Amino acid sequence: MKLPSVFSSLESLRPVGEQGGLIHFKLADQCGWTLEHPNGLLVALAVDRDSDDDTWLRQATLWLASTAAGLDDSLQLDEKAIWLVRRHAATIEPAELEASLSQMLSIARWFAVLGEASSDARCTSVTENLA
Repeated sequence: MKLPSVFSSLESLRPVGEQGGLIHFKLADQCGWTLEHPNGLLVALAVDRDSDDDTWLRQATLWLASTAAGLDDSLQLDEKAIWLVRRHAATIEPAELEASLSQMLSIARWFAVLGEASSDARCTSVTENLA
């Protein structure tokens, strides 16, 4: 199992295994995978979210489609997780990949809570019904 060389400067990323051509890794306690191919490098990060939430799925996919930067981003659902997947150029520089991974981490974490009411909002809703 060997990560693509562009990952070598990322100290916070550690490989954890390989399955079906995908190299799985952990980045800041977030699960991910990568796949190198002639057209570029795919990198995916898990979104900690229930995949049965159709409203969330529509919102997230529409958000990705609405941003010019999101053209290389997609969501992939499998039996284990929801993955935020980004295609990178085959010639991406390490600093550019690091910035992209940081942005992907932020998006994956945001997607994990998108549409969920905060505990304060839930509490307010409950107390309003008691009055």
